Amino acid sequence: MTHDNASRIDYRANADASTVVNLTNHSYFNLSGEGSGDIITVLRRNLLDATITGKGGKVYVKHYGFCLETQHFPDSPNQPSFPSTVLRPGEEYQETTVHRFSTQEL
Repeated sequence: MTHDNASRIDYRANADASTVVNLTNHSYFNLSGEGSGDIITVLRRNLLDATITGKGGKVYVKHYGFCLETQHFPDSPNQPSFPSTVLRPGEEYQETTVHRFSTQEL
């Protein structure tokens, strides 16, 4: 966490041969405000169907959380019109993801 309550992830990579690089993080955010715990990658496809139980016996159902996955187009290596994700020798891959949320009284 940063001093202003943001989650910041800095990604860096280099390679000694041409390599496809597309790093991401799967951060899940609990929308229910209850029983935070591991929701794992099940949220990724919105498959929460009350079959997963978290801390305190809390059952996870659809829409209890969401995931923001910042990355390049997943199919970039196969699509010539997409931006390249190839990292060549001597180059450095450097990306930053920042998640910052706030609340506002209505």
